[in-house]
Amino acid sequence: MMIVLACFVTSIVTSPVGAACPTGPLCRDVPPKGGLNHNGKVWTTSCGPNTMRGGHDLICQDIAQCRAAGGFGKFLQAVSGNCRSKTFDSYYGLDGMTFGILDFTSNEVPTLFEIYQQRSPESFKQAFGDLTLPISGQCLDPKWVCEQNRSGYLNCDPHFHAAFERSVRDPNLQKGQLELALRQYVSRIARFRGLGLKTQYGLVSLAVVANNLPNRPECRPATWKQQCQDQRNEVELVDCMMQKYVDGACRNSAEGARRRAHDIQQVFQDDKNALYREPDLLAIEACSTHWGQASGAQAPPSQRK
Repeated sequence: MMIVLACFVTSIVTSPVGAACPTGPLCRDVPPKGGLNHNGKVWTTSCGPNTMRGGHDLICQDIAQCRAAGGFGKFLQAVSGNCRSKTFDSYYGLDGMTFGILDFTSNEVPTLFEIYQQRSPESFKQAFGDLTLPISGQCLDPKWVCEQNRSGYLNCDPHFHAAFERSVRDPNLQKGQLELALRQYVSRIARFRGLGLKTQYGLVSLAVVANNLPNRPECRPATWKQQCQDQRNEVELVDCMMQKYVDGACRNSAEGARRRAHDIQQVFQDDKNALYREPDLLAIEACSTHWGQASGAQAPPSQRK
């Protein structure tokens, strides 16, 4: 999962100042250069867990149902499989390391650690103080993160795994995930402002499908809009654009695109005309009383440590 941080600072109401720490690429290799497994489709670590199942994240549900969360709540609901396929407390070895409410990957750890330290230096020290991490100021070395993800360390080292597993259950880190997710959401919205859409349905739908869109003409939102330009209003325009997304099989497969489009329609079925408004981080935090509560997500029995 990629993140773009530039120019978001004025877009999230009452948000802290944007991240200053450098980030790096998502590094993955099989032996001998690395320690990951690759079956031609997915990357996993040699140790488990490499997947998690069965969760229902009440923090996510609170935000999805909260009027103050606006379009971001609908975004979170749609990308998380109605708060069941992604959770704030998940952590496993897909891509070397995958965790949290947006299936963040290791290249996002430096930014998250910076946010965590800004929010609660005491909690960060309690979680990671016993580890010798290459941190300068509040910045975790992205080169170190790259190499450790490539080797499988970030899921397989027992000391790091135990520390990170505790941290994703910490309300302070979970709120840090919310902040990071909100940055990504605002960045995605900014990508599509030039299309001239004004509704939550239009902008948030594109934010939902934005991740990993194939670089093909039939999977470009500007192309969809051009092909759908004869629709009578923005709701019908976006309905048409989402059908183009499905027709182009723009999420790994036609079935994957169909499921994602269905999720979007379910989220917006009674609320397609509302205008988009900027999110307020503190108001969204206040939507939930379940920070720190476990989602119930677990690794399959064969992968449990």
